[in-house]
Amino acid sequence: MDTLTREHIIKAAQCDRFGRLSPHDMLLLMQETVGEHTALLNLGRETLAKENAVWVLVSQELQVLKYPKYMDKISITVYPTAPRRTLFPRYVMFDSDKGERLINAVSLWTLMDIDTLSMVKIPWVESAIPKNKDKTPPMRYPSRANSFSENTQEIIYSPKFSDFDLNGHINNTRCVLWLTDILGEDILYKHPLERITINYNREIRGKEDITLRLAQLAQSENKFSLSCTRGDLSHIDIEAQCMQDNKDTVSSLAFGV
Repeated sequence: MDTLTREHIIKAAQCDRFGRLSPHDMLLLMQETVGEHTALLNLGRETLAKENAVWVLVSQELQVLKYPKYMDKISITVYPTAPRRTLFPRYVMFDSDKGERLINAVSLWTLMDIDTLSMVKIPWVESAIPKNKDKTPPMRYPSRANSFSENTQEIIYSPKFSDFDLNGHINNTRCVLWLTDILGEDILYKHPLERITINYNREIRGKEDITLRLAQLAQSENKFSLSCTRGDLSHIDIEAQCMQDNKDTVSSLAFGV
């Protein structure tokens, strides 16, 4: 099973204020589908636990061509390609039930030793990954997320119980939820996120406060960065670009818009 495709209907709980599939839920759907495919390849959590290892997300990039809306029927397709040194790419495509491409995404994963929290090579895992040499990836590997220094604002965030996942750290998707909460309705109504690049520099564990620093690129209304730091340590960097206009992204079923 070199490729996995799953059908999905967009639920109300997965939508933002305007009836669009939220970027946070896009990442959740991506990671859940990647996780399911990895388990079907017998490379999932239980198998790797025997090697005292776990999959860790390093970076990802997502491009929204058209927003799925409430009650839309979509398909999510995921496939890996050959590892690059210690990095394992996963490509994800969201398509409408009419075959229209909605979202392209790519993520890079690595294997980490559970005790030392350092990257580890497991040769049989590398051999077992489908190479999918016949496929043309929908986008390049994630780029480096730029951090801007203009028009900055800082928020001190105290991690909540709901931020943490079963790995004991703040879930990888939460940073995008923080970003959209800070940008808010006034920006996202007409300018929803179009491209998101995320670099995961280190895990966020423990309950200590996190500094969220939002910046907007000078002379640009649609490019932002969000850095998530503790003291001098950088944990997550995000670069985001908003759409120039709403491109008819608001659902007709969203009330009070």
